[in-house]
Amino acid sequence: MCTKAIATMLLLVCAALALGFQGEWVKFSPPEGRFSILMPSQPEAAAVSESGNTGYRYVVLGNGHGFVCMYLDLPPTSFDRDTFLDATSDGIVHGAKATKVREQKISLEGYSGRELEYALNRPDRPGTARTRFFLVGRRLYSLTFVSADDFDPKLKAEQAAKFFSSFKLMAE
Repeated sequence: MCTKAIATMLLLVCAALALGFQGEWVKFSPPEGRFSILMPSQPEAAAVSESGNTGYRYVVLGNGHGFVCMYLDLPPTSFDRDTFLDATSDGIVHGAKATKVREQKISLEGYSGRELEYALNRPDRPGTARTRFFLVGRRLYSLTFVSADDFDPKLKAEQAAKFFSSFKLMAE
């Protein structure tokens, strides 16, 4: 399933706990992505392919925090949306070797999703991650904000809110 790609993305984001960046927030809207989002700087892009699922991952790493937006196009299949979203949530936590802190059902423009908060159990620099993901037709969108535990709590809240609230779907 797509949990392997999301887990790989989380490993990349963990590097954000040690790297820095500076820059203005930019509106990012890749033509193939059918979305727009604000990110602290122009993200690095990488194609993602896993078990027949293809998509892209966009990453901005900062000093003690990071931002990831990705999508995967899923093959045609019939599945229960809630079961799929629950399995994706469990896969994210398992793949990141994390501990689930909180999970809730959410939606975006009528599309089902989940918001997941989990503790990253890194002995060198523990942190937390918050992921929102939505199933839009056969496309899974995932947004993740990760931060070290010693990252400024006020800045963490402000940046996470700006990042998550800026995500907009665009017409095909």
